[in-house]
Amino acid sequence: RTYHAARTALPLGRAGRRSEDQRRKRVPRCRLLVKRCLARGKPAHGVGRTTMSKIVETHGGEAVAVDVPEPTRTASGVGDSNDGNGTVLPPSSSAHCTVPGLKRRKGNKREKVFSEEELEARRQIHMRIQDLRYNVKHPEEGIRRDDAVGVSELTFQDVTFAIQVPDKEAPKQGLCKMKPALVSKTILEPVSGYVEPGTLTALMGPSGCGKSTLLDMLADKKTAKYSGTIKLNGHDRGKLYNRVTAYIPQADVMPGFLTVRETVTFNFLLKNELPKYVSKEHVDDLVSGILEGFGLLSVKDTYIGTASVRGVSGGQKRRVTLARGIVALPQVIFADEPTSGLSSTDSEQCIRCLVAQARTSGVSFVVVIHQPRVEVVRLFDSLLLLTSGPGRCVYNGKMKEAVDYWADAGFPIPQFANPADFYMDMITPGAPLEQVDIFVAKYAEEVAPVIAEEVEQRMATQGRTAMDVLNLVRDTRMKFAGSLPPIKETQYAVSNRMQLRVLFYRKLHLTLRDRRQLVTQYVASVFQGIFLGLAFWQIVDQSSTSILSFFFILLQVGAMAGMSTMPALIDERIIMKFETSDSLYAEWIWISVVSLIDSLLGISSNLLFQVILWAFSGIEWSLFGDAYPWSFLEYLVFTALFYVISAVANSSASAQQTAMPFLLLFLIFNNFFVTRETAASFTEWILWLSPVAYAIEQIACSIFDEDDPILDMNGYRCSSTQTIIAVVVMLAMFVGFRVLHLICLVRLNNIQR
Repeated sequence: RTYHAARTALPLGRAGRRSEDQRRKRVPRCRLLVKRCLARGKPAHGVGRTTMSKIVETHGGEAVAVDVPEPTRTASGVGDSNDGNGTVLPPSSSAHCTVPGLKRRKGNKREKVFSEEELEARRQIHMRIQDLRYNVKHPEEGIRRDDAVGVSELTFQDVTFAIQVPDKEAPKQGLCKMKPALVSKTILEPVSGYVEPGTLTALMGPSGCGKSTLLDMLADKKTAKYSGTIKLNGHDRGKLYNRVTAYIPQADVMPGFLTVRETVTFNFLLKNELPKYVSKEHVDDLVSGILEGFGLLSVKDTYIGTASVRGVSGGQKRRVTLARGIVALPQVIFADEPTSGLSSTDSEQCIRCLVAQARTSGVSFVVVIHQPRVEVVRLFDSLLLLTSGPGRCVYNGKMKEAVDYWADAGFPIPQFANPADFYMDMITPGAPLEQVDIFVAKYAEEVAPVIAEEVEQRMATQGRTAMDVLNLVRDTRMKFAGSLPPIKETQYAVSNRMQLRVLFYRKLHLTLRDRRQLVTQYVASVFQGIFLGLAFWQIVDQSSTSILSFFFILLQVGAMAGMSTMPALIDERIIMKFETSDSLYAEWIWISVVSLIDSLLGISSNLLFQVILWAFSGIEWSLFGDAYPWSFLEYLVFTALFYVISAVANSSASAQQTAMPFLLLFLIFNNFFVTRETAASFTEWILWLSPVAYAIEQIACSIFDEDDPILDMNGYRCSSTQTIIAVVVMLAMFVGFRVLHLICLVRLNNIQR
């Protein structure tokens, strides 16, 4: 196979076949190339478990052999083959030489052979996967890789949260004595602590104790005001904080028509800057290693699923959400109830995968978890235990030391009992075994002063900034992955071009896979054109008023067509809000991609409707070019308006209700039913803003003769100046609505935490 790879590097003749002279020379040249390749000291790509001792080729009826030394196998911590220097070789079904520029034949096509840099990157990927597998099975040992970049420590001091609630006992306030007085209610009392690199910290406590609140504050996701100091490596959090941390929410919000692998790959591509030569196969290998750790490899090509499309189960969807957060390999990962909805066995498998990532890469995890089994409890390094009413800390330390802490308080854990369940029984208010006051007092007297002093010292010691950490990650990856572009001080990990490409690829796939929606959209356009075409059959033979009513219906259907996109836009907006909150991409890029693809579909379906309707009307096709541009402009303006409404409304029902007044206003003041001649003086300004009024006026001026009485009857102004005004106003409305859409999308309907 190596011999064949080198042989196919020879140039082809004009006829596409090798000449006789080329066939005579190919054996000596190939032998030289193979020996040059093997002299580099590295085995051919993909030898893995399959080796070749000799390559034989016939030449002129005579067998020619080239000896190929077998790669040296050494014992490895992960049980795979090595190249003699400890480098794990990726398993493959074929082997070929890695001489730069060589190509091997695959059928009638030529496929480029991996270069040395590509092979090294592939080896590192497989080594990482093997280390992850080992750490999942042996979390207590843990292999820390040389390219581990987890070096950040998170510290927080006196973090507290309170809300304003109505005071039922205080008298009402305001002019009409209707406004209730507000009083502060503490949800979480001051809590301090720290998270070391490469550790798992469990946040536990009864309902209402402030676990998720504390997690949101640490992850910088809390939208309400709170107090306290949170630092990373002794530095305040900045705009790069989202690049070095990741947040895994409770909700599993993902597009339904993407497969499991595509969903995780989407996050990987937007959170990691990759060398140019890294191929899709390299990315698939890394993603497959993550999916294997979560037990998702068997469903990697299954859709996530929607209410109408069968997909993965709820537990598998929860694990996909976990994999999306981990694939970015940040410094700290905050996971809000990652095991909810999973069986005890699946929960243990997920936590084992988190441990493997922590041990392998040095990533820190802060996890909110409920009712972990004994095996899961032992996997955590630290425990921060809260009680409720209000939220107060009762334990903050090593998980292994919690047993002695409880025994020292006079409550030893019973034999064969789950420590986590026993802790919860003791610190849950109202439980039969609750001893909340004892543990709150013990923590305040013995542990809180020690934690406060330790946190003060760690905050005073400044380490790497977020930019230093990103540069460290880049320098470490360059040792194994080749050249990488310099780090930019932005909240996004990849360039705008990369964001645009990845988002466009996903949106295009989602649109094409939703075949029911596609078919419905175009079939509806066909039937609308047929039904309305029958109603306006040969309208060309009727009066000018009837013809003008035909154009009004044509414009009305185009204006209302955009309303059908609002429910889908609101559903996609929810997904976008979750993804932009994690700094995957910018809002304006999402708007550009969604507007482009949706507009192409809408314009094509509307054009199909107009072509069918025009064919039934009997109007000359030479006039279609005069009428369609105005219909097109009107469609763009109304579509932009509906985009603004979809950004403002909080649901599909409210979006429809909000759109109706605008739609009726512009359709009634349309320069056909209500014209400048018939409109009241105080409502005439609406006609100057109505895109329908401009469109129908310009179509009438293009279709009818100058002496047609309908032009004077409706007060149409047929001049080049009026045409320019119509174009400028409609384009200004389109641009204005687009800008307003961006502003509303960024500022409104954000995720409230």
